[in-house]
Amino acid sequence: MKNYIPRPLYLKRIEPFIDKALIKVITGQRRIGKSYMLLQLADVIRQKKPNANLIYIDKEQQVGKAT
Repeated sequence: MKNYIPRPLYLKRIEPFIDKALIKVITGQRRIGKSYMLLQLADVIRQKKPNANLIYIDKEQQVGKAT
């Protein structure tokens, strides 16, 4: 579990859509916490379903930079 600022208001608004066959889109300005909100959601899903298949790809990390 990561350390993040809890955002219960946003979490309550998103939780009803978990496990729905619906595409969820989280939008907003840069650097306002969208990624950490997704990490918080992943933690909630893991608590409810420990065997859930979750994939998080951090596109900010640079691995194997070509020269």
